[in-house]
Amino acid sequence: MIAREWDAIATSITLINPAFLGLAALAAIAHVAMSYGGWRVLLQTGEASEWTTARMFFVGQMGKYLPGGIWSFLAIAEYGRDAGISHGRSWSASLIALGASIIAGVALALAVTPQIIFPALGDNPLAAFALIAATIAIAPLALKLITPIIARFAKGLMLPGPIALSVSVAASVATWLLGGLNLMLIADGLNFSASSISFLTFGAIYAAAWIAGFAFFVAPAGIGAREGVMVALLANEIPLADALVIALISRILVTVADFLLGGGALAIRPATPAAPPTARPPHQG
Repeated sequence: MIAREWDAIATSITLINPAFLGLAALAAIAHVAMSYGGWRVLLQTGEASEWTTARMFFVGQMGKYLPGGIWSFLAIAEYGRDAGISHGRSWSASLIALGASIIAGVALALAVTPQIIFPALGDNPLAAFALIAATIAIAPLALKLITPIIARFAKGLMLPGPIALSVSVAASVATWLLGGLNLMLIADGLNFSASSISFLTFGAIYAAAWIAGFAFFVAPAGIGAREGVMVALLANEIPLADALVIALISRILVTVADFLLGGGALAIRPATPAAPPTARPPHQG
């Protein structure tokens, strides 16, 4: 498919507006950073510093680019153990955050994407926002159902309270919307005929594509599956070549954001306070 549309894709890429590309890159970084927020609110760390938890998450996220889908969870748990955070706390936070992301993504996708596939259903943004708000409110109940499964192999499981669970779901909704903003800015930068696609719809498309990529766990970071679903949904609104360009550039920008934040967390060390001067022994003469 890419080979067939390559000439159109190459032409579109050369015409991209650098300012919009830069904004799309910032949206990709914000998207990855917001996913940290949805995870961080669930992690009960005791005395661990914010730098330690950020390093756990962003370095661990680079593990998703290995086939298998489990390496990011393992990396987060190992970095947490080195910082004194039990495997149980790390695994429970990661798995519950994953559940929150999927619940938020499914709600967003169900609120919007049926209108993309079946335009006769109409488009009602108020109904979509109502469904998203209801999801944030009732998600803690759904997340509590998965904790017994997690508890079977996550020793030291600590279930966050309902407020933390709702905040995590809300952060997940924001994460998907920032992913949608990334798509929208790419489309605007390429001057594509995507003005008929709303910001909310872009977010729903991004969420649906990410969930499809996660389900296809044998591929590193869901590559192929994510882009396939994204292109299929976008192509209901814009030409196929335009949809392919948006999906490809988005993948590149989000990958760069993952490695930029993960690599930065590895390379940068927080400043440590200087040790107090050692007192000299009294002069003995």
